[in-house]
Amino acid sequence: MALAFLTRIDRINAAAPAAPAPSAAPAKLPFRPVVAPAGQPRSRTWNVLLVLALLAVAGFALASWDQLRAAIPLLNSGQEAGLAPVPPIQDPLIIPRSSESAIERARLLFESGRLYDAMRAVDLIRPTDPLRADADKLKAAIQRELLAHLPPTPAAPTKQ
Repeated sequence: MALAFLTRIDRINAAAPAAPAPSAAPAKLPFRPVVAPAGQPRSRTWNVLLVLALLAVAGFALASWDQLRAAIPLLNSGQEAGLAPVPPIQDPLIIPRSSESAIERARLLFESGRLYDAMRAVDLIRPTDPLRADADKLKAAIQRELLAHLPPTPAAPTKQ
């Protein structure tokens, strides 16, 4: 059966006239040099002159910055027009740590004689805080002062 089918295909191909192979387009076009128009010569000297002119304009603008600021109002700070000057950006404010403020408060309370309040202020500082050593020194001073103000304990009577 397959053999009959193949012979039939061969007969059909033999009856049809062979078409000529289409001519393929060239893969690459031939080289055509770019030619400037006759009235506009393009050379390196013009390019160099253009770059030098731009550099001269930039140098003049840098040298006369004050005159340029007067000519262009967007570059002015506003003082010439009577406006308030824009303050420069300052460094951010330093915010004290809570432990720093607690130690300072405890020192003030200690110096004013409020020893128990000073002790409570020192106790607010965590054990892992970097200022804990200072807090411990202040706490020891407060405790010494508290012990100094204790009344002497009466001696226990001896039995005879």
